[in-house]
Amino acid sequence: MMREMPPLVVKEGRIVLTGTLLWVAGAVITALMGEATAFKACVVGALLGCYGTYRTFKNDRRRRTANVSAI
Repeated sequence: MMREMPPLVVKEGRIVLTGTLLWVAGAVITALMGEATAFKACVVGALLGCYGTYRTFKNDRRRRTANVSAI
C-alpha cells in the first residue's frame, strides 16, 4: 500500500535535486573554463545537497520514532 509523500519531503527532495544539479553544472563549467563563478555554484550546490539530505534523514528519523511510539 503506497502513501502520498508529505509536502515537506517533496520540498526537501527539490532542495537535494537543485543542489545536485548546481554542483554538477558548476563542476563541468569549472573543468571546462576554470571560472570562479562556476566554482562558487559548485560549492553552493554541494552545500544545498548536503542540507537537503540532512533535513530528509532528520525528518525520516522523527517519523519512524513517532510511528513506533504510536503503536
